[in-house]
Amino acid sequence: MKKIFLSLLLVVFVSVGAAASNGEINAKIGWDGRGKTENLYKQEGKSGSGYSISAEYLTHLPKLDFLKIGAGLQYLFPRKIDTNHDEKISFLPAYITAQINLYRGFFIKGNLGKNIYCGVDERFLQDLSGGLYYAMGLGYEFSFGLILEITHNKYECTGTFGKSALYSGDYGSLSYSKNILSLGYKFKI
Repeated sequence: MKKIFLSLLLVVFVSVGAAASNGEINAKIGWDGRGKTENLYKQEGKSGSGYSISAEYLTHLPKLDFLKIGAGLQYLFPRKIDTNHDEKISFLPAYITAQINLYRGFFIKGNLGKNIYCGVDERFLQDLSGGLYYAMGLGYEFSFGLILEITHNKYECTGTFGKSALYSGDYGSLSYSKNILSLGYKFKI
């Protein structure tokens, strides 16, 4: 499934890039407050705040100037989660994105993709495979290229619970949700 998704993402990236008459690359840094974790058994926890970086390639669709589509990557730097052993988590999702420009610089956007890397302490969750990633948000694009954006993000990964987990050895999943405030810059291509 991972290979199929990455292949589809590559096809979207190449076809959008080939059709692009006015593409752009958005480079962003983000900060998020405490997030929320939930495992397969619906046990909830909290995470510490953290930082992220992301890059997206977007282009306008022909005859639809209000809509931009593209693809992106995001990396969440490791942050602590509330457990007995101070485990940390990080994610690297690859995603397709759509942005609808509303009025005078305001926009809404959505991301849908797959986590191609889940960094979770092996004492907590082992033999990891990526899971679903999605986000919804809104933002403002200044005329000189600066972008301000807030998104609600959800990341998932699966594996086997490790030695420090309550259900050691069982199949497990971890979902992580949080809001990110991002500041970025648009580079025209």
